[in-house]
Amino acid sequence: MLKVFKSPILAESRFLVYALVFTILCHGAAMLTMLAFLLPGLPSGTTDLPQRIAYISDHALIWKLGWFPWQMTALSDLILAVALVRTKWVPRLPAVGSLILTIVAISIEQPAEFRWVTSGIDIAKEALQTGNHSAYMAFEQEVFSLTSHWAALFYTLAAILWSVSLATPGAWNRNMTRLSWVLWGLLLIISTGPLITSAIGPNLVSAGNAIAFNLMMIWFLGALYLVKLKSPAIIQNNPSMPESVKTVKG
Repeated sequence: MLKVFKSPILAESRFLVYALVFTILCHGAAMLTMLAFLLPGLPSGTTDLPQRIAYISDHALIWKLGWFPWQMTALSDLILAVALVRTKWVPRLPAVGSLILTIVAISIEQPAEFRWVTSGIDIAKEALQTGNHSAYMAFEQEVFSLTSHWAALFYTLAAILWSVSLATPGAWNRNMTRLSWVLWGLLLIISTGPLITSAIGPNLVSAGNAIAFNLMMIWFLGALYLVKLKSPAIIQNNPSMPESVKTVKG
């Protein structure tokens, strides 16, 4: 496996490989800042509403910095979608579909996150001063639904098309099929479930996300490995590929 990771990259796969590496780094950093900086301010079951309000109000800078890696993660998802579109051996239809769904997800998620680190802090400080938590509770419910449910749904749909984009030309194996069914199925449940039933609350969403994002890191590593391992044969066996894209770049 290490030999594959160290092997040269075909020019036509280079952007996709680098996009996968970038998204692995971004997702890893985001998971760390979630644990270190964001979890006390999120409706995850580890804190109650007054504690979350106090944390965000008293740690405004940390709260803002903690969201930055998640903004980079959104950027990395966009770059990955663009890389799939620009990679000639990847089928165009699922790649373009993934790009469109990623743009929709970002357009929902990023404005909500921006509100959480701007006006959300002001609302939290006012709630802490007045003791009236109703305004922040309504605000939190709205932005949490936008980021963890609606945006997550479109990100998951885009990710399903990642699998289709790689599986169709053959940069794939059975383990990735099994992992994709479990991973994307879990993310669909925790993103859409709360929109359907109150039985799936923030605690289950938080636990599901913790499992899913660890599995996603494995998925990204598997995708990176298989793109490097199998794309040379895919390209060489594709008669529509010009010789200029079959060259190796170190």
